[in-house]
Amino acid sequence: MLWVSTGLILVAVSFSEVCGQDFNPAETINEAREAGIEVSMLNELSNRAEQNNLPDQTLVTILRSATELARNGLPYKQVFNKSYEGFAKGISPDRIESNVLTIQERTIRAADMIDSWLAENRDLPVQTASHTEFRNELTVAISKVNENSASASAAKTILHSLSNRSLPPNVGLPELATAISTLSQMTSVTPPWQADKIVIRALRSGLSVEKLQQLPSLIHHPLIQNGLPSEARITTIPGHLSGDFPFQSFPWNMNRGFPQPNPPKGTPL
Repeated sequence: MLWVSTGLILVAVSFSEVCGQDFNPAETINEAREAGIEVSMLNELSNRAEQNNLPDQTLVTILRSATELARNGLPYKQVFNKSYEGFAKGISPDRIESNVLTIQERTIRAADMIDSWLAENRDLPVQTASHTEFRNELTVAISKVNENSASASAAKTILHSLSNRSLPPNVGLPELATAISTLSQMTSVTPPWQADKIVIRALRSGLSVEKLQQLPSLIHHPLIQNGLPSEARITTIPGHLSGDFPFQSFPWNMNRGFPQPNPPKGTPL
């Protein structure tokens, strides 16, 4: 049996206590470390596994999914986060395993999409530290919307907007990733062609990450769903978040028409 370095032996012992004598996941932990997964993350997983009496099979599934992603240079922290979410909600180990494998699959598919796009767009059109950071952040964001084709289609439209430079050059990677990650919640109540236009308009308006995170809750609001004409949502929702017309003025707008937010000059609609 392969044993890991001193810092990880404690992790292996803890896992052994959780999993019993039938299987010792020390080799799996060592593989995860060798793939580049941080010791601190393995320690945290160890502690949470012990606290939740996690079965050995579930533990190994989490580790192998994250390890496979790490070996291929793909982001893997979302595998741990999804597991912790399952712990917090008290869902069954079988379902945790299923969720983790789904996250792994979506991440691989999202990376394929981003890699294909990057092959045609080598000059990064947003502010970011590196090509790898851009690829990984966008991969995670798109993996969150890959559960349905409508959201994925909207994400592709946003990437196309980057390609043709219809977004401001000062759009940051955190804002872009946040905006894309909201699509799955938005397309559940609005068509994808509308969701991507709302997101693009919001990015053009220079909204912060905090503001962009409010897009799904705002589009689900009864006033928006029941009283706001479909086409008007594209301008009104980003306009509200940017302060161009406050939420309390929506009834006035409904009676007298909808003012248009002012995007940067020269920005195509």
